[in-house]
Amino acid sequence: MEAMIGCYNSEVQRFKEALDRGLSLNINDFIEKDETKISWSSSLVPKVEKGILAKFNPDKIVIGVYRPFSKQFIYYDKMMNHRIGQMPQIFPNITAFNQVISITGRGATKEFSALITDEIPDLEMISKGQCFPMNLYEENG
Repeated sequence: MEAMIGCYNSEVQRFKEALDRGLSLNINDFIEKDETKISWSSSLVPKVEKGILAKFNPDKIVIGVYRPFSKQFIYYDKMMNHRIGQMPQIFPNITAFNQVISITGRGATKEFSALITDEIPDLEMISKGQCFPMNLYEENG
């Protein structure tokens, strides 16, 4: 993540410098295309145009559930994660405890199933997972 954030920030700076030189640019043609350096999303690209810089925070490395019974570290940050949906209200930070019942969702290609987890679930933990949390947290805590 540190390398990806470094690549992202260098693209923000490079884009800003190109605009300062008076160049007219299409952001999608301009940005780095090497997928080993950065994974662009439709929500990350406009942040380059707006000049928004990212900052790596090791506290945002948390455990998530990638597939049933398979946990892995994830970088949980609104800036770098695409389509986080309601997760900030369900898992607002690493100290907040919560549990969700996750069931197969609309468009699922698997039979109905359900799992309960206290970690951030991936959409495909259960096919097109729909989560029902024990608690919802508000922005002010």
